[in-house]
Amino acid sequence: MHLRRLLRHTVRTIALGFLLAPLSPALAGEKVVTNTKLFLTRPADAPDADAQGSLRLFTHTKQQRDRFDLKVLHVDPDSLHELWIETSPLSGDYAWAAYLTEKAGKNLFLKLDTKKGDALPLGASSNADYRGCRVQVRLGLDTVLECLVPSDAGGNGGDGGDGGDGDSGRGDRGGDDTDGDDPGDGGDDTDGDAGDDSLANVKLKVRLQPPGDGAPAPKMKGKLRLRAFKKKGVQRLRIGAKGVPYEGRTFHVFLEEPRDSGNYVDVGELTQRRKSMKGRYRRNTRKGEGLPLGADFLSTLTDRGVQIRDQDDVVYLMGTIPPMK
Repeated sequence: MHLRRLLRHTVRTIALGFLLAPLSPALAGEKVVTNTKLFLTRPADAPDADAQGSLRLFTHTKQQRDRFDLKVLHVDPDSLHELWIETSPLSGDYAWAAYLTEKAGKNLFLKLDTKKGDALPLGASSNADYRGCRVQVRLGLDTVLECLVPSDAGGNGGDGGDGGDGDSGRGDRGGDDTDGDDPGDGGDDTDGDAGDDSLANVKLKVRLQPPGDGAPAPKMKGKLRLRAFKKKGVQRLRIGAKGVPYEGRTFHVFLEEPRDSGNYVDVGELTQRRKSMKGRYRRNTRKGEGLPLGADFLSTLTDRGVQIRDQDDVVYLMGTIPPMK
């Protein structure tokens, strides 16, 4: 009799445990929505200096739905542009994926939706298959635009919804980059971990200082700003400087490559603003501008020295890009 009661109590306890145990999203039928937005940028030798583009990878597990939406803007729509995708991460091997034939003005589109019966490029089972692979838009043998799908693609947090692309952003709006907060894109300011192969929220400001005693322009000062919005896919790098002695001189921005090497690479001119003593250097992926050193993500630039030099290689300002948290 006692044994029977014990067995009955044990069965009830086990059954109750199963009822109260949390089910996995898949077993519970819970929807998991991921929505990754990326901007394509022009390589250094791109044939079209105005080209811009974006890639949106949308996945809805409950609906068993994947969308692959590619936009290419400001190109000749009558020229045959093609989509090529790396066959595996870091392989350097690319496969032809599609022709871009849908047109609207000077813009081209490729919109694929598995819910409507479309197959994903290269026969992928889901958008997750593109993680770590490079996507290119080509015109003949030339690469017009490209991007790297991050290893955490689709990790934008929460229910990504099925909203619009938002390509009409109002990023760069005037202002002096050396003072005040950056008035560009709004959005999620939450800091996220930024690996070298991932897109994270970044908000970082670095002061650039003269090199110490004997500085050629001791009153010159500058700031470097790094800004990224994971949800919007936008990445920006800006340098603003004041007190730049432009008269008879040109100035360029140099970044250390590789890290901790002491070797610096010229990444572009510090452009003079309206014949003043102010200069700036800007890169904005929304506008199709590639990040310096060919970086895919701002996180790749951490722990590198930054210098502003004149045409005679004299250092006027210097600093270091700290790790991104």
